[in-house]
Amino acid sequence: MTTVRAILREKKRAAAEVYGPLVHRPGDEAQVDFFEIVVDINGERRKAWKFLMRLMHSGRDFTWVYDRCDQVAFLDGHVRAFAHFGAVPQRCILDNLTPAVRKVTFPHREMTARSRRR
Repeated sequence: MTTVRAILREKKRAAAEVYGPLVHRPGDEAQVDFFEIVVDINGERRKAWKFLMRLMHSGRDFTWVYDRCDQVAFLDGHVRAFAHFGAVPQRCILDNLTPAVRKVTFPHREMTARSRRR
């Protein structure tokens, strides 16, 4: 009896699963992430921020490391990536908006302040 139940349970689970093909057309989309990393500079370990943009069709990456996590670095990463790729994708999927958005109050967003270089 338990074998029959297990088979029926698996059939029900398999029928509930939905699959969507992951098809990325050329120039259609890029995924963007901006996250904290640790780097060693002259034997000193310190915190830095890595900007990463990946073109989803080709899997081609662009990365740049920043010493600050602010709106200027976030936007600069986009400009540098677009220049590197020689084009701008139709849409960008942003994984981590912490550097650019301080607070979201639907439907508005409060942007972070631009930092001043000292």
